Amino acid sequence: IERGLVGSGVPLRSSCQRAFDAAASDLARVQGDAAGQVAAAMAIVVGGDERARLTQPATADGPAFDLYLRGQAAWGRGAGADPLSLRRASALFEQALARDSTLVDAWSALARAQSQLYRGFRQDPATAARAREAVERARALAPGSAPALRAEAAYLRLVASDNAAVVDLVTRAGPSAAGDATLLTLLA
Repeated sequence: IERGLVGSGVPLRSSCQRAFDAAASDLARVQGDAAGQVAAAMAIVVGGDERARLTQPATADGPAFDLYLRGQAAWGRGAGADPLSLRRASALFEQALARDSTLVDAWSALARAQSQLYRGFRQDPATAARAREAVERARALAPGSAPALRAEAAYLRLVASDNAAVVDLVTRAGPSAAGDATLLTLLA
């Protein structure tokens, strides 16, 4: 972790390293621990609610989280827009959700993958419906969260073809959307 500090007009640099030793089945907990330590190392002031959200594991089901991560890798975290990558990723997200139906990040990723698949390759009602279901589930589980906003913005842009609604969504989201590169690319 590196951070730049400005003192007396002179940029300073500091860095730190931390090792994490955990079983592969505990990656979700490690991710939460790492987020908390990164915030602390970078001297970021994080309020109690936000700190709890950052350090809370996405799921207690390690294999579900592994399937989600494998889904992310299968489509290059959203960059792999070919139909095979999108179908492979969607299948892995579905498997993750079969294990843990509360994994918001997997619902969001499924909505985005299905929306991309619909827009680019398979404009059938079933694909659009599955994308919409995933959006609704992400919003129900974590209203206003970055993953839910990403899911809804992807659906609005890629399935509903409603760019004005995407702009409205991001505008209403305010600061929670301002630093989210994935969400902001959906405005382009």
